[in-house]
Formats: sequence, structure tokens, C-alpha cells
Amino acid sequence: MLKNFKINQVLWGSAIIIMIIVTLNGVLTYKSIIDIKSAITEKRTEILPQAFRFLDLKIDVIQVQQLITDSSATKSLDGLNEADRYFSDGNRILNKMIDDHKNTDEPEMVKALEQFQRDFNEFYSIGKKMA
Repeated sequence: MLKNFKINQVLWGSAIIIMIIVTLNGVLTYKSIIDIKSAITEKRTEILPQAFRFLDLKIDVIQVQQLITDSSATKSLDGLNEADRYFSDGNRILNKMIDDHKNTDEPEMVKALEQFQRDFNEFYSIGKKMA
């Protein structure tokens, strides 16, 4: 079958096929890069702020626990005043996280965060009584 083609035609045909393959590969690579950029943007704008809120909440909970424990041991009201500040900040963060997850339609996470908020409030009120 190739005997009917001249070498010039075979070379040009091969070059055209290679160019089509390279162009197709370029288009697919570009699409892949656009998808990766979209995923990175989502992570940067949605996931990272949530992760930082969880870390801030963790710090507030630890501070409340530490300050209540210290106040309980020393019978000092200074620690309770500072614990109030961390408790309020923790609840502010929880309210923001609950609203964010309601907006993104994640009822399981909303339920878990609301339960955590109830537990945090109960923990704080018991700790305050102990101190």
C-alpha cells in the first residue's frame, strides 16, 4: 500500500500526524492546567480559611481549659476574665463555621459543630462553677 505513495507524501503525512498529536496534547495539557488552577483556587479560598478557623478554635478551647484550671487552683478571678474572652472568641468562630457550613449545604458538619458548641458551653459553665 505504501508503494503507491512517494517519499515526499509519506514524510508530509507523518509530519501532519505528529503535529495533530502534539496539538491535541497541548490542548489536553492546557485543560488540565486550568482544572488544577481551579482546584487550587478552591482550596485557597474555601478550605484553608476553614482549617485556620479550626486551629483558632482549638487554641481558644485549650486556653479556656487552661485558664479555668488555673483559676480553680489559685481561686483567682483574673483567669476567669481572660477565659471569658477566649470563650466568646471560640463561640464567635463556631457561629461563623456553622453559618459557612449551612451556606455550603453540609448538614452533618452543621450538626457536629452545633453539638460541639453545646458541649463547649456546658464545659465552660461547669468549669466556671468549679473555679
